[in-house]
Amino acid sequence: DFDVKMLNAYAKEKGVKLMMHHETSASVRNYERHLDKAYQFMIDNGYNAVKSGYVGNIIPRGEHHYGQWMNNHYLYAVEKAAEYKICVNAHEATRPTGLCR
Repeated sequence: DFDVKMLNAYAKEKGVKLMMHHETSASVRNYERHLDKAYQFMIDNGYNAVKSGYVGNIIPRGEHHYGQWMNNHYLYAVEKAAEYKICVNAHEATRPTGLCR
């Protein structure tokens, strides 16, 4: 564990901004259940950008990183982040869809 507020204060003192990292371990539905709380935590603690990760075989089983089901999830995560004015840097990004900005 670390002190998020202290870390952000230190970063600000050094003139840098921090990016949060959300590693989902490919448990997509679990991540979706926590998105609102996670994004609100970011806002409450001065983060406005997140790098999302999906290492491993996608849960539920049978889905693939670049299949339609995951593309729908990526879009959902980005739209939810936009509600909080959070930038998403998707680690396993798919081909551009026109929603890059």
